[in-house]
Amino acid sequence: MWRGGTASWRLQLTTEAVALARELGDGINLTSSLTLQAVAAGELGEIALLDEAMTLARAEADRLRHVYAQLVLDSLEVSWASMRGRFDEVEKIIDHMQTIGEVVSITGFAEALAGALLMQLLWQGRDEELLVGMLAMVGNTFLPIATSVTAVQCRTGHVDEARAYLDTHRDAVAEGMDSDTWYSPMAWSMGAETACYLGERALGATAYERLSDLTGRPACAGSGSAIGPIDMFLAMAAHATGETALATRHADRALELCAAWDVPLAADWVRRERERFGF
Repeated sequence: MWRGGTASWRLQLTTEAVALARELGDGINLTSSLTLQAVAAGELGEIALLDEAMTLARAEADRLRHVYAQLVLDSLEVSWASMRGRFDEVEKIIDHMQTIGEVVSITGFAEALAGALLMQLLWQGRDEELLVGMLAMVGNTFLPIATSVTAVQCRTGHVDEARAYLDTHRDAVAEGMDSDTWYSPMAWSMGAETACYLGERALGATAYERLSDLTGRPACAGSGSAIGPIDMFLAMAAHATGETALATRHADRALELCAAWDVPLAADWVRRERERFGF
């Protein structure tokens, strides 16, 4: 059920679940439903609903000490705070996540914390630390991160290393591009960025096909690691296939979304990449 293409359906289901939980006076399920409602709203770029659901979910999670919900909400919030340049908030969120990890064992905690730290490094422009952190995940996660590795290598100026990694990990890249899970929009977006930097026409075409139904949304891995508008990655994929006019239209839309979402650091990144690639 949880994949990029089902976000609208999941928002409908979780909205119904919130109403049922309130009617039943079921605090645990209200917390879970509000949290998943916030996640779906975030995947859709429905920012007003995202903020409302996060606030309500956080209050319930703190009241009931629902630590898994707290972790998911932290993972969700840290990306948006990072894209908005609110790094004091980011530090507090990451500290809270680390505190959770010290007292309970939760499946996926390592990936959630790593994702939060990578978002902090990404939007603070700490390129070398970002690359070290990304490479540290290789072989230590269940996530299909091959395209994330190559994209981060490209974004941090290590294009030759990215090309070498792609050449030796094409099966892993293909596997990530062929999958359709909650993580896939991230993998597809990173594939688009890789294709743009490395001139990989076929990879760009695949990325465009995968992402085309998700236009107007943020590129994210479920509840974490939002990295800007999918339309910018569609622009990169289009550029890789030689469709410059199409790339320009998507990049224009990406800037509109950044303004609507109030994510100025993401907007700055869109402008830098447009200047770099000429669309």
